[in-house]
Amino acid sequence: MSENQNPTVEEVLHAINEMRTQLDFVTQENQALRTEVASLTQPTRSSNPIEPKINPPETFNGSRHKCKNFLLQCKTVFSAQPSRYGNEHSKLAFAVSYLRGNAYDWISSFMCTDGPNQFGFASFDDFANALDRAFGDPLRQKTAERRLMTMTQGDRSVVSFAVYFQATVIEAEYTLDSSLVLRLFYNALSEEIKDDIFKCDRPDTFEEYKNLAISIESRQIERKFERKLFKSSGKSTKSGSSQDPTGPAPMQIDALQIRRGKLSAEERQERMRLGVCLYCGKKDHFVKECPNRKTTAQGN
Repeated sequence: MSENQNPTVEEVLHAINEMRTQLDFVTQENQALRTEVASLTQPTRSSNPIEPKINPPETFNGSRHKCKNFLLQCKTVFSAQPSRYGNEHSKLAFAVSYLRGNAYDWISSFMCTDGPNQFGFASFDDFANALDRAFGDPLRQKTAERRLMTMTQGDRSVVSFAVYFQATVIEAEYTLDSSLVLRLFYNALSEEIKDDIFKCDRPDTFEEYKNLAISIESRQIERKFERKLFKSSGKSTKSGSSQDPTGPAPMQIDALQIRRGKLSAEERQERMRLGVCLYCGKKDHFVKECPNRKTTAQGN
């Protein structure tokens, strides 16, 4: 085709198709680049999230009063690290690894060398129930109930005592906000705190009762501190000043009133300081108007 010859219709359509093909290719490349850039800018997410580090339970040797706490500590670890202890076998292996003494002798009778029931139990819950039957307190509820009836605050703070009291209520399977529990909590508090609670409206829930007792105890501690400061400041004032700032004591004035003759320089200065008569030593007049001086002069 020469330079001066116009293109045919077929040639124009062919050129348009080629341009469309190139445009589609560029569009696809652009979309691919956008997708790649978006994937690079998004934060990477780990398939295994970081789980908190939890202190392991204390070893359990079969002590009756520690059985419940041991099982509770194991469950706390499993709850905080679910991906690490995601099956019953891993939970059982963890719990058994902390058994010692009589407790390990007990589990040894159930264990076999391998297999799905290597530890003798199908689940951790089955293991926990069997361990509690073997080493737990069979009279736990009754024991907690007796302890609740005789419990007193003693030297503990209200916060510390309330935690212990609430745990015992739960162990005794009592209702925390029942009138019986609220009365037991009141009776167990120190006499000083009960004296102030008696002046208030009685709360309807254990949480309100606990907060009221904590508030009263805080105010009492603050008041004791104020008394201590007041006593120490009063002693320093008394020891630091030998004279009463309000003026001389009555005996001092009486002593000054005895002498009516010629005053010494010290006596004159003291009477001037006290604002009393220089002749008789009384306070209601000065020497010029002294009635005692005039009576003496008339008598002479």
